[in-house]
Amino acid sequence: MSIARPSFLSRLLHPVVQLREGESTTALLMFLYSFLAMTSYNIVKPITRSEFISSLGADNLPWVQFGAGVLIGFLMQGYTVLMKPVPRRWTIPVTQAGMAGLLLLFWFLFTTIGADWIAVAFYVLALILGILLISQFWTLANDVYDPRQAKRIFGFIGGGASLGGATGAGLTAFLVESLGAKQMLLVSAAIMGLCFFIVTVIMKREKAAGTTDATKAGDEEGVSSGEAIQLLRSSRHLQVIALVIAFAAVGAAIIEQQLNMAASEAKGAANSDAIAAFLAQVTVYLSLIGFVIQVGLTSRIHRVMGIGFALLVLPMSLGTTAVIMLFNRALWAPGLARVLDTSLRYTVDKTSREVLFLPLPSELKYRAKPFIDVTMDRLAKGLGALLILVLIKDWGFGWDWQQLSYASLTMVGLWVMTAMLARREYLRTFRRSIEQQDVMPADLRGTTLGPKSIETLVSELSHPEPRRVLYAIDLLDAMDKRLLVTPLLLAHESAEIRARTLGVAEAMGMSAADRWLPRVEKALKDPDAAVRIAAVGALAALRGQAAADVMRPFLTDRDQALSIVAASALASSTQADDVAAAEERLRRFSSDTRDQATPARLLAARALGDVTNPAFRPLLVPLMYDSNVEVALAAIESAGKLGAQDFLFVPPLVSLLRNRRLKSAARQVLVGFGDPVVAPLAYFMLDREEDIWVRRHVPSTLGLLPFPSSVAALLSALEDSDGFLKFKAVSALERIRRTAPEIAIDAAVVTRHLHAEAGLAYSALTLHHNLFVAGGLETESLLARSLAEKHQRRLGRTFQLLGLLNSPSDIAAVRHSLNDSDPKVRSRGIEYLDNLLAGDVRKRVMILVEDMPAEERIRKGNVMYRTRVRDVEDTMAQLLHDEDESIAAAAVLLVESRGMWSLADDLEHVLAHRDAKDQHVFQAASWALAAHRMPADKRRELWQEPLPSVELADRLRRLPLFEYTQVNELFRLARLGRQARFEAGRVLYQRGEQPRTVQFLLDGLVRATGASGTVEIAAPAPLAVEEVLEGSPMPATMTAAERVISLVLTNDEFLALLAENVELAEGLFRLMIHSHRLDVGHTLIHGTVTPELKERVSADLQPVDRLLLLQSSPLLAHATAAQLWKLSAIARPVTLAAGTEVLARGGEAAILIVLGGSLRVDTPDGQAATATAGDVIGMYETLGGSRFDAAVTVLTTVTALKLERDSLFELLADHTDLLQGVFSILLRRGK
Repeated sequence: MSIARPSFLSRLLHPVVQLREGESTTALLMFLYSFLAMTSYNIVKPITRSEFISSLGADNLPWVQFGAGVLIGFLMQGYTVLMKPVPRRWTIPVTQAGMAGLLLLFWFLFTTIGADWIAVAFYVLALILGILLISQFWTLANDVYDPRQAKRIFGFIGGGASLGGATGAGLTAFLVESLGAKQMLLVSAAIMGLCFFIVTVIMKREKAAGTTDATKAGDEEGVSSGEAIQLLRSSRHLQVIALVIAFAAVGAAIIEQQLNMAASEAKGAANSDAIAAFLAQVTVYLSLIGFVIQVGLTSRIHRVMGIGFALLVLPMSLGTTAVIMLFNRALWAPGLARVLDTSLRYTVDKTSREVLFLPLPSELKYRAKPFIDVTMDRLAKGLGALLILVLIKDWGFGWDWQQLSYASLTMVGLWVMTAMLARREYLRTFRRSIEQQDVMPADLRGTTLGPKSIETLVSELSHPEPRRVLYAIDLLDAMDKRLLVTPLLLAHESAEIRARTLGVAEAMGMSAADRWLPRVEKALKDPDAAVRIAAVGALAALRGQAAADVMRPFLTDRDQALSIVAASALASSTQADDVAAAEERLRRFSSDTRDQATPARLLAARALGDVTNPAFRPLLVPLMYDSNVEVALAAIESAGKLGAQDFLFVPPLVSLLRNRRLKSAARQVLVGFGDPVVAPLAYFMLDREEDIWVRRHVPSTLGLLPFPSSVAALLSALEDSDGFLKFKAVSALERIRRTAPEIAIDAAVVTRHLHAEAGLAYSALTLHHNLFVAGGLETESLLARSLAEKHQRRLGRTFQLLGLLNSPSDIAAVRHSLNDSDPKVRSRGIEYLDNLLAGDVRKRVMILVEDMPAEERIRKGNVMYRTRVRDVEDTMAQLLHDEDESIAAAAVLLVESRGMWSLADDLEHVLAHRDAKDQHVFQAASWALAAHRMPADKRRELWQEPLPSVELADRLRRLPLFEYTQVNELFRLARLGRQARFEAGRVLYQRGEQPRTVQFLLDGLVRATGASGTVEIAAPAPLAVEEVLEGSPMPATMTAAERVISLVLTNDEFLALLAENVELAEGLFRLMIHSHRLDVGHTLIHGTVTPELKERVSADLQPVDRLLLLQSSPLLAHATAAQLWKLSAIARPVTLAAGTEVLARGGEAAILIVLGGSLRVDTPDGQAATATAGDVIGMYETLGGSRFDAAVTVLTTVTALKLERDSLFELLADHTDLLQGVFSILLRRGK
C-alpha cells in the first residue's frame, strides 16, 4: 500500500505547526486572515488618537472614552439587528466588506469635510473594529476546526494576529509622515478588502464555516448583573479579583492619557501625522517587548517567584514609571510607561489574573468570570475616565500630564495592598479548594502555579484521606509535575491510590526508570487486580519496550486479571500469532457463563473497550446480554467507548431498550453515537415486525438527538397505528423543540396530525355522550371509563402538537388553566387560545375546550364534523370494531353484561375478521358468545378456566390500588400476569420471607395471620404490593381460606411495568399519598440542615453538598447514596429574589429544597407557614401529579434546589431501583 506524501505546504510549515492532509491551505488562509485583519486595525488605531487630539485636544479624550464605554453595548446591538437579514454563513465576509467601505467613507469625510465630529466617530469606529475583528476571527476558527485540530493549529493561526499587530503599527510609524495620516486609511481599507476575499475563499472551502452566530461579538455567557453582584457579595475571593482588575484598568487609563497629552505637547496638537507616527512606534515596541516577556519570562516568574510576586510586577512597574515621569518631562518617559504597562498587562498580569480564578469551583467561576472580566473592566475604565477629567480639566484640579503621576502613585499604594491581600486569599482559597476538590485537573493543564501552591499540593500527598491524595496526584499530573509524586505511594493502604500512582509512572516513561522500576516490579504481585493491571502498563513504559513484548509472558498467567490485560494489549500487536492468541484468550473468558466465571467476564467486558482491533468487537455482543447486570453494563460502556464505526452494536443496544435495568445505559451509548445512529433508530422504530416495546422506547432516544433527521423520523412515527408510540414521538418532538428551537419542524405535517387528534378527541366525546348521556347506560362501566380516558389522551396529544406550532410554555400554561377549578382562570385560558389560534385548527380545538353545555358541544361538533347522534345499538356496533383493542374489548363486555344479543352477529364478525394480534378482543368476544350460548349452570365451570383479559381489567379497576390507572394499562397488566388457582389451605406467602411475586386477588378469601392476629382479605385485593415496593419481608402468613383465583406477576415484571408506564406509577404514588393522608397539610415538610452544611451552601454548592441536602429531607433520609446521586444530577440550583411567586396556586407542581433564605407558604385553608433551610416544598404534589394548591412567595432572597416533575419521572422510568426506593420511602413515611 502506498503512503500519501505530505503536501508542499505541510512540509514547509512543519517546523512551525503539525498539519495533516487537507489542512494546509485552510490553515495558511486563516493565518493570513488574522495577520491582515490585525495589520489593518493597527494601521488606523494610532490615527484615531492623533486625529482626535488634533481636532479636540488630548484633554478631551476621557470624554469620548467614557461615552464609548456607555454606548458600545447599544452600538453592538444595532450591528446585530442590522446583520439579521444576512445569511449567517456570510455574516463575516459582509462585515469585512462593510469595514473596508467605512474606512473609505472616513477617508472621504476627513479629506472633504474635516469636522470635529468625524474624529469622534472615527475613534468609536476603531473600538467596534477591534471588537469585531478579534471575535469574528475566533468564531470562524471554532467553526472550521474541531477541538483536537484546535490544539494543534490555533497557536499557529493566532500567531498571525501578533505579527499583524506589529506590522500594522510599523507601517504607520514609517509611512505616516510621508503619506499623511488620512492616506493611511486607504492602505488599511485595501488590506481589509484582502481580508474579505480571503474569508470568502475560506467559506467556500469549509462547509462548517459560518454555522455559529458571528454577530455575538465578544459576549460571554454568564449571569445577570443582579446575580453577579450576589456572587461578589458571597465570595471574598471574587471581590479581591474584581479590585485587582479595576486598579489595572484605571492605571492603564492614566498612562494612556499621559502618553496622549505628552505627544500632543511635544509634537504639537495640530501635527496629527507626527503624533500618529510616535504612537505607532510605541505600539511596535510594546508588541515586540510583550512577545519577549510572554515567551521568555511569564512562566518563569510564576514558577520561580509565585503568584504574589507576579501580581506586584505591574503595579510596581507603574509606580516606577510614575516616579520617572515626575522628574523627567521628556517624551520617552510616558512612552516607556505605556510600553511597560501594556507589555506586562497582557502577559504577566493577565496570566496572574487567570491563575487567581483557578481555586474557584468551576460553576462559580464560569458564572462570575464573564461579569468580572468584561463588566468590571468597562466600569473601571469609565470611572477612570471620569477621574482623569476631574484631575486635568480647568474646572477640576487642572493637572498636566506629569502631575497625573501623583494619582498613579496613590493608586499604586492601594493596588499593592490589594495584590498582597489577593495572594493571601488565593492561597487560602486554594487550600480550601483542594479540601473540597473544587478545581478540575483539566483547568490546570498548561498552567504554572507558584512555589507555595505546589508545596500545598505536595503536602496533600501525605494526607490521611485517600480522596485528597488522589486529587493532589490528579492536579500534579495535569500540571506536568509528575516528578513530585513519590514512588512511596505504591505502599499506600488504598489500592486506588496505588493504581493511580502507577498511572503517573507510566506517563513519565523511561526517564523515571531508575527511580520507579523496583517498586513497580513488586506491584505486579499486589493483592489488588486493578493495581496489577496498572503495574503491567507502567512496567512497559518504564522499560521502553513494546507493550506486546512485555505482556506476552502474562497471557497464560494464572491470574485472570493479568491474563486479560495482556490479551487486550496483544490484540493490537502487529504479529498475527499474538492477535490470534489474544482473541482465543478473551473468547474463552467471555464465553464462560458459569457463576464463578462472572469476575472474569466482567474484566473481559471492560478490557474489550480498550481494544481497537475491529475483529474483537463481536466478543462484546453476547456480554451485553449477560445474565449478570454488572457485566452487561460494562459491555455496554465498552461499546460506547468504541463508537459506532460499523454499527455492529446498534441492534443489540436498541433491543436492550426493552430491559429495565440496562435501557438507561443503552440509550446513553446510542445518543453518544450522534447523528449517524438516527437512521438505524428510525428503521427499528418504524419496523412493525419489531417488538412493540422496543419501538416505543426509540422515540425517547431520538428526542435526545436534536438533529433534523431525528425530527423527520419522529414525524414519520406519527403515521403509525400504535397510539402509545405516537404519544412518545410527540413527546420527543416536544423535547427537541425545547432544547433545539432552531431545528425546523414541518408545520404542515404537525397541523395534519393535530386535525386528526382533535377529531379523535371529539369522536371519543360524542361516543361517550351517545351511550352514557343520551343512551342512559351505566357511567361506571369499563367502556365509559375507557372512552373518557381516550378523550383525555387525544386532547392531551392535541395540546402537545399545539406546542410544536406555538410556544411550548404558553401552551402548557393554557392546558393547566383549563384544568383549574376557578372558572375565571379557565376563561382566561380559553380566551388566550381563541386569540392565538386561527382557521381549522382554531375551530377543532375550541369545540373541545369552549365552556358550554354538553348538548350544545355535541350539536356544534356534529355540524363541524358532519356527523349525527347515533342510538345505543349503532354506537355499540361501531365500538365493537374500534381500532383501540381495549375499547373494543370493553364494548364486548358491555354487550355481554347488558345482554345486547341483537349484536351477536357483530361479535361473530369480530371473531372472523379482527386482527389476530388483538387478543383482548378475541378473548372477550369468545367469552361473551360462550356465555350467551351456554346454560347458566355452566358458568361456574367456565370460571375454572383462565378469565379473558377484559374481565381481569374490569375487576382490577375496582381495586383502590388502580383507581388512577388507565384502562389500557390494566389490559397490559392482565396480559403480563398469570392467572393462578389456589385450593383452600394453600399458603400464598410466608411471614418473614421476602415475597417473590405480587398477586391481585380476583375471587375468594385469604386469611392473613401476623403478630396482631388474623384478618380476612376478600377479593378484589392486592397482595404483597407494598412489601415488594418497600423491599421488606411479609408481615403475615397469607393462606387461602377457600378456592382462590389471583393474577400473579413476578417482582421484576411488576417493577418493569411501573418503569414503562409513568401513569401507572403516578397512580400508585397518588393512591399511597392519599391513603396515608400525606396530601393534607404536607405541602411543606420541615427538614434539618447541619450548621457545617449551611456554611458550605452559603459559599459554593458542590455535588456532594447536593447529596447531603437531598438526604436532609425527611422523605429522602433513608435513600441510598446511589439513589441520591441520581436525584442530585437533575436537581437544578436556583436563586429567587424577594417577592417572587415561586410556585403558583393551580400551577404544575415541582419539588423545591430550600438551601437558604425564607419563603411563605399559604395553604387553601388560610394557614400560613415559613420555609427555611432544609425544608422541602411540593414533594407529594409532584409525585402524585396533582395541581399545586398552595401559594409560595419568597420573603428573603432564596437559594434552592428544584426538581421538575418531568425530569423526575424520566429518571424514575430509567432507574427502577430509584423508583422502588421512592415507593419504599413513601411507605415508610406513611407508617
